[in-house]
Amino acid sequence: MLLMFLPVAAGAQGGVNKVYDETINQMEQIDQAVKKAKAERVKMLWTQQFDNLSIKVTINNDRVSYSRRIEALPDDEFEVGNRLQLEDMDCYIHAIKTREKLIQHGTAEAREIIRIYGKFSAKQYSVLDFEDDV
Repeated sequence: MLLMFLPVAAGAQGGVNKVYDETINQMEQIDQAVKKAKAERVKMLWTQQFDNLSIKVTINNDRVSYSRRIEALPDDEFEVGNRLQLEDMDCYIHAIKTREKLIQHGTAEAREIIRIYGKFSAKQYSVLDFEDDV
């Protein structure tokens, strides 16, 4: 995640720059920080750029909790009840903490997630069939 500011050129006309995976955090008017303003009065935009996110995951196995991190794109969605496969263990998502609330039913985009809570599940491996097809 990269925090950056974009100074706005005085007297800038029309033209829209396409900015992907960025969120405006704050907007400064000529004299103060504001939530909304007319384009000609905007002095600076503070934005946050999302590339790959590192999402914190806590996996509970009765008496022991494990902390892990997973990589995700900002638009990836995680759903409560889905199986999350990690390198050394699997888990079922039972809650997702976002910036606004704790989700116990439904989905959340990776860019909004603070932490994923999961219940431990044994790692599953696919069975290979070694019979020759003759």
